[in-house]
Parts: sequence; C-alpha cells; structure tokens
Amino acid sequence: MHSKRTYYFFNHTFLKNREPGKLPLGSLFSTSFITKPISQRMLVMFATLSFLVLSLLFLTWIRISQMQSGYALAKLETQHLALQEQARALELEIAVLKRPERVRRIAVQELKLMMPSAHQIIRHQKSLDKTNAPVH
Repeated sequence: MHSKRTYYFFNHTFLKNREPGKLPLGSLFSTSFITKPISQRMLVMFATLSFLVLSLLFLTWIRISQMQSGYALAKLETQHLALQEQARALELEIAVLKRPERVRRIAVQELKLMMPSAHQIIRHQKSLDKTNAPVH
C-alpha cells in the first residue's frame, strides 16, 4: 500500500525523512497553492474578508479611544469641581481676613496702634477752581 503524501512548501518533515538523492523532481513545489493560479472569486473573498477584519479592528480602536477620552474627561471634570471648591474656600478666607473688625483688632492688640485723636486728624480738601469745577 502506498500512503498518501501531502506536500507543503518547505515541509521539514518531508525533507528529514527522505534522502536528498531520492527526491522526485518537482515534488517540493507540487502543491496546488504554488502551481495553480488563484481564482478571481478567491481574491474577492480574501479582499472582502480582509476589509471586514480591518474594519472591525478600526472600529474597536475607535471605541477604545472613545472610552479612554471619556475617562480622561471625567477625571478632568472632577479636578475642575475640586478646583472650583478650593477657589470658593480661598475667596471665603480672603473675605474673613479682610474684615474691618479683624484688621482693627490686629492693629490695636498685636501692632499696638491706637486710633488717632481729633486734633491728629488732618483733612485735605481739594480746591475747586473754575477751570476744574464740575459742570452741573
């Protein structure tokens, strides 16, 4: 009985099991893949399948990019809200630090300043010339 042989392009088991002098001519390249031309229908099917696979890969890449952008946007929104809250807290702190009662207390208690008496106050009034007088 003769066993059925399948030849592959550079099949290493075929080359190992045979002696180099006993190889039939052309047997190494006798597969239908090498000797027969590919039909037009096979080319169209291969092109269609390749297009579908590449399209699915592209759509998957777009979806992953969209998800990553969404996560980055959510993180930035969280940071924005935290910074807004921090800005509100700082504005409130500024308002507390600028209160006239607090400034007066620090001036009197810590800096040992006193309120001026009536004779220490000098009032400055601008002289109104006819040239600088406002028009009513």
